[in-house]
Amino acid sequence: MKRSKDRAIVQREKSLSESTLKKYSERYDESIKLAYDENPVPEKKPGKRGKQKRGKVLSLIDRPKEHKNEVCLYVNNFAVPFDNNRAEMDIQNIKMKTKVSGFFKTEEGANIYLKTMSFLSAARKPGNSAYEAIRQAVIGVPDVILALGD
Repeated sequence: MKRSKDRAIVQREKSLSESTLKKYSERYDESIKLAYDENPVPEKKPGKRGKQKRGKVLSLIDRPKEHKNEVCLYVNNFAVPFDNNRAEMDIQNIKMKTKVSGFFKTEEGANIYLKTMSFLSAARKPGNSAYEAIRQAVIGVPDVILALGD
């Protein structure tokens, strides 16, 4: 699914075809069915009341089945990234800063740093440069930069 989406983006398409989406949906459902076939639900033990525990494996299979739309959202909506690497990289930045200097000298300094990095991260997401974001903020129109990528 990811490769198909990447190819479509390179070809400047806005979405995958309905037939391609249907094919992937069916393959997704087949994968879930195969997982259940290989890990059957245990039979209910006589004399036991209440809901039977499903175990870790079945619980793990249940999640992608119940949340298929959310799992596959990146294929249906090209604005949604395949992974969360951008969020992870944003966190790594603050961790690196604290490892290099050991700490922030003041809470105010830490807050200023975090606000600045948050602004730059938000500006970069639609494809703007950090330089242009800072320039726009300095001349008094910081919200313009967030709309430039549209």
